[in-house]
Amino acid sequence: MIKFKLENDEVKFLQDFANKGQKNAREITRARILLLANQQKGDTEIARTLLIDRSTAWRIRKNILKKVSKILSLTNQDRVSLKNILKDTLLKS
Repeated sequence: MIKFKLENDEVKFLQDFANKGQKNAREITRARILLLANQQKGDTEIARTLLIDRSTAWRIRKNILKKVSKILSLTNQDRVSLKNILKDTLLKS
C-alpha cells in the first residue's frame, strides 16, 4: 500500500473540491480516493467504499506520489504544498 499524509489545508482543499461546484464524477472520485488514502485506508477498502476497482485507488495514489517526489527532488524542499499537484491530478483527462 502506498502511504502519504496530507496537511490540514490540503485536506480542506480536497473536501471543498469534492463538495463544491460542478465537476465530473471522475474528478470527485479522485479527490475522495485521496481523502480516504489520507485516513490510511487500503486500496481494497477504498474500492469497496467508492464502488471502484482496487487498481484505480492504487493508480491515483501512485501518480500523486510520483509528482510529489519529482518536485521535491527538483526544489530540494522538505515540504511542498500539494494543492497545485492535487488540482492538476484531479483535473487531468
